[in-house]
Amino acid sequence: IMIKKSIVQFFLSTLATYGFTIYFKLPKRVRIITSALSGFIWVVYELLFDFSNNYMVSYLLSSFLIGVCSESFAVYFKKPATVFTLPCLVPLVPGAGMYYIMYYFIESNYVVMREQVIKTTLTTSALALGIVLSQGLSGLTFGQLSLSVPCEDENMTLRASSLATFESSALGWFRAKSGQVVWEAWTT
Repeated sequence: IMIKKSIVQFFLSTLATYGFTIYFKLPKRVRIITSALSGFIWVVYELLFDFSNNYMVSYLLSSFLIGVCSESFAVYFKKPATVFTLPCLVPLVPGAGMYYIMYYFIESNYVVMREQVIKTTLTTSALALGIVLSQGLSGLTFGQLSLSVPCEDENMTLRASSLATFESSALGWFRAKSGQVVWEAWTT
């Protein structure tokens, strides 16, 4: 029965994440792999929770696994890691906890609301910590060391990175490949 439950949850999580990959306008090439990774991570989270009965450890290890897989896929697919990280976090985000915080606030049940605030804050902290730890590990593993280069324009900074990724953003930064070095520029 547990295997059947895990298979159903895998497909539901994968399907839900696929919808978010469409909403986030991810490249079509990575939508299915990102969704499948998300379904796999959800099953891992459920198994960790069943094994440890500790939601903090389950969230921390699951988000760490998301980060490691996202950084690995980023190198393989030559895409930013956030393309894989954000959709995979969707099933793990404690939406029910946030709902119950508002529900108990409206019902003026502040004692239970405070418990929900603490639990939800710890949950989101575990998710963030897992991602941060995995990025630190991947920085050591993939050698993402950078070198800042002064630029003539005082509102722009250039940085060389060893990753061969290509990105652009409306947030004011871009990457372009020059030989074996990737140059990044940020406008301030």
